[in-house]
Amino acid sequence: MKTKFLYFLLLLSWINPLSAQIQQVQIDSLIMSLTTIKEEQEKVNTLNKIAWNISYNDFQLGIDYANKSIELAKKINYEKGLSNAYNTLGTIYSDLGMYDEAIKFYSLTLKISIKNNYKDIYAKTYSYIGNIYGDQNNFLLAKKYFLLANQQFNELNFLEGIIKTDISLSTIYKELNLLDSSEYYLSDAFEKVKKINNNPQLIANLFAHKSEHELEKNNYVEALQFLQDAEEKFYKLNSSYDLFQIYTVYGKFYYQQKKYALAIKYYNKAINEFGGNTTIIFKNQAYKGLSDSYLAIENYKEAYAFQTKYNIISDSINKANSKNQLFAIENAFKAEKNQLELDNLKNLTYLQKTQIEKQNMQKIAMAIGLFLSITLAFFIFRSYREKKKANNLITSQKIEVEFQKKVVEEKHKEILDSIHYAKRIQDALLTSQNYIERNIKRLKKEK
Repeated sequence: MKTKFLYFLLLLSWINPLSAQIQQVQIDSLIMSLTTIKEEQEKVNTLNKIAWNISYNDFQLGIDYANKSIELAKKINYEKGLSNAYNTLGTIYSDLGMYDEAIKFYSLTLKISIKNNYKDIYAKTYSYIGNIYGDQNNFLLAKKYFLLANQQFNELNFLEGIIKTDISLSTIYKELNLLDSSEYYLSDAFEKVKKINNNPQLIANLFAHKSEHELEKNNYVEALQFLQDAEEKFYKLNSSYDLFQIYTVYGKFYYQQKKYALAIKYYNKAINEFGGNTTIIFKNQAYKGLSDSYLAIENYKEAYAFQTKYNIISDSINKANSKNQLFAIENAFKAEKNQLELDNLKNLTYLQKTQIEKQNMQKIAMAIGLFLSITLAFFIFRSYREKKKANNLITSQKIEVEFQKKVVEEKHKEILDSIHYAKRIQDALLTSQNYIERNIKRLKKEK
């Protein structure tokens, strides 16, 4: 992350190998120079520098330029440029809260930079990974990676890197309730920053962090002084990304002193003037601050409205498991200044979606009806065919039975005729019983 620092709303601005955030006019100049750069490695570095700096005001443009840098670096096999571009892309995704994507690109950075011994690159990457673990409240792992980064920066004698990891370690140790260690690293950062005069971004972030540190101790005079110094420097840098966080700290500063009207003023200033280019997590903290401030003055309607926004975002972040979900949330809230147009668009989209769904349902119903009709017709036809087949079989069997019956009747008639014929012959050949009986009687009389 470039500026986010765990639960605090401020961190440091990790930079690319060449510079911190630069003015918009310089970014425009870099973009114009792309058409004249002939040396491919220089073009890779320029694309990456544009990606890093333009992401302060437009995350999507930062991603686009980083991907262009990666594409060209792969084409010319420029591993250091590729490593830096992966690193930039990881940082932008980290600022968007898309930690899985961020870790993926940071891992690619470490693989290339460790293989080629690019100590400055993998030192910074250790710190970025530390930021992610810190944001996930895994402070022990965060401390591990920040210490690795701090060690490498000390070996390189790279003061800016040492100062940045000092600030990070100061906050980590504070979260771990190791206050002596926290104070040690913050003091070390202030000692070393005295040797640097050409990095206003770094100095501004150190002042901002110091103001948070003093605010935690209720040292309001010192906190306000450091906060104003940081505000002045960020205005000169035209860094809306950092100014959003500065005014959020102003809100916290006045809320802590129970000056709720001023707290509301600065929270609203952060959202309304600089909310177009901040992370959803930072914006959510501002919503929470507004909700608490309105609640303190018993304006329950506004308190409820901002608490609802805070809850919706918190639930969305907790449930999001992919870059598409988190990126959709981020883009939705970036368009908040045009809420009326967005609502109209949503209504139109809803109507179109409803119409499309209705048409789809009609198509589905028609398809189901057609399928059922075809199925029913098939079963009716099959039933008719089976019935016809059965009827044909019955008819055949009936014909066969009738035929057999006729055959049997004919045989029976033939047998009876034969019997009758035989009987007639028998009757013709044999003497009748009456004749025999008459002759027997006659013979008896003659005796």
